[in-house]
Amino acid sequence: PANRFPDGFMGIKFGTKIDYIPDRVTWAKEAENLHKPAMLADERVQAVLIPDHDGRLTVGAYVRISDSSDNELVPFLEWALTVQDAVTSKFGRPSSVHVVKNAASETDIVRKIRSGADFYECTWEDPFAQCMITLSVSGRSARLVVFRLEYKSIPLTRSYLNRKASD
Repeated sequence: PANRFPDGFMGIKFGTKIDYIPDRVTWAKEAENLHKPAMLADERVQAVLIPDHDGRLTVGAYVRISDSSDNELVPFLEWALTVQDAVTSKFGRPSSVHVVKNAASETDIVRKIRSGADFYECTWEDPFAQCMITLSVSGRSARLVVFRLEYKSIPLTRSYLNRKASD
């Protein structure tokens, strides 16, 4: 059986006011979000805390950006798949997967992602509808490829979206 889905990110429970987390001084603020360097599968990433309208942790993400050339991005993709395998071994197979279509090689995959023509994404959904995990690799501008592993509180996200709709 798969493990229980997390009820937070990096030891911070969803719903915690991010301005009052215990190690707040180690996080830098950028707009509404907090971020700091972290490690994920032996690579440096940025950990990001994303609050809702009340300043409560709603989404936590690990982000890694690469501006490498196409052939240097192949190891980046391989690393992303290592992370995916680790999440799968913990929570079971993803509930949905979007793969890059009509790509014959890893370099083709990289080119399609970088150009923004396609993206790669896997989603794991908590059977208790508390947490959703999304791993994605997508292009941002012609130079950057972005890896993102996101842990999202389903109830807090839903209430945030409902509140936005009624504003």
